Amino acid sequence: LNAVTYIGIIISIFCLVITIISYLSSKKLRTSEHGQLLLSLCFALMGLYITFIVAVQSRTVTGLCALSAAVLQYFFLVTFMLMAAEAINLYMKLVVVLGSNIPHYVLKATIISWLTPIFIVLFCFAPNYKNYVSDHFCRAFNIPYYIGMVVPFLIIYIFNWVIFFIIIVTLLRKSCKSDLKDVKKKQENISFVRQQLVIVTTLSVLFGLGWGIGLFATQDIHNNKIVRDLFAALFVIVTAFHGLFIFIMHCLRSKDIRSVWKHWFYGATGKKFSEFTSSTAGRIRNYRPNTSNTDSASDGDTLKRRFGKRTPTSPVGDSNVFTFDDSTLKKGSDTSKYSVDKFLSSQEGAI
Repeated sequence: LNAVTYIGIIISIFCLVITIISYLSSKKLRTSEHGQLLLSLCFALMGLYITFIVAVQSRTVTGLCALSAAVLQYFFLVTFMLMAAEAINLYMKLVVVLGSNIPHYVLKATIISWLTPIFIVLFCFAPNYKNYVSDHFCRAFNIPYYIGMVVPFLIIYIFNWVIFFIIIVTLLRKSCKSDLKDVKKKQENISFVRQQLVIVTTLSVLFGLGWGIGLFATQDIHNNKIVRDLFAALFVIVTAFHGLFIFIMHCLRSKDIRSVWKHWFYGATGKKFSEFTSSTAGRIRNYRPNTSNTDSASDGDTLKRRFGKRTPTSPVGDSNVFTFDDSTLKKGSDTSKYSVDKFLSSQEGAI
């Protein structure tokens, strides 16, 4: 598991760096509420991953071990508070009446998420720093562990699950109403199921719902070593690769992010990505093997059938699930109907 953990952390850090640069490169994304919260979450996750590596390597130095354990606790709390902020943001956009949005919500949520954990860590660390020192792994133990990590985690984790179910029920109810009005959509059950799976997966990643598996990997919950090892393996996969999951769901599936990458490609090569793909396809279509006339004709027909009528498509969906156009979500709307419609329509053509 140690090797998998380090591999996952390295991959996640790399993916988070790409995500941060991509969102900062687009004014539309970095100024949107979701983009700002996602950037804060990426920075917090990067801090958590880097501090985790430092905490593992500083077991022999008492002072450094205690300090790294306290910083690890801080980034852990910041990460989950930002996940809760994301949950509240989506709840306000998809469920609650739009006119009741919290003014300057992102700024307030960011300040609270980054400052509140400082007081929690100081409250737990000040009485006895030795509760943050161990020969196995530098983290909080005893009372600071339960008060400063387990209790806040459980509160946020349960809250995120509640918001998750409310959003899913809202989207399903809206989808069912639309299906009753449109006969053709009744025949697209497979597409509908895929759409819901994408929504569930994206929300699960954004809300950190898989992190609760770690509770079952402790001796306080299970005494059976085999069961603990199983949950520990699942926990490592979910947490260590969390940055990768964010990159897949919020970069690869985002049309806006892919536009940013195409702009980078144009800046590096001096040629538009569409021109590059069309010229490449043209060279393939015009290719003629140096063989007999009969073979050449047959091979040419084969190449035309294979490449001539194909258009480059993306292996992922054309839009990001949570890319909202803030200009369309103005106060004065009576309900969140438009927001739900926008959310569902963004899933058309998803995986």
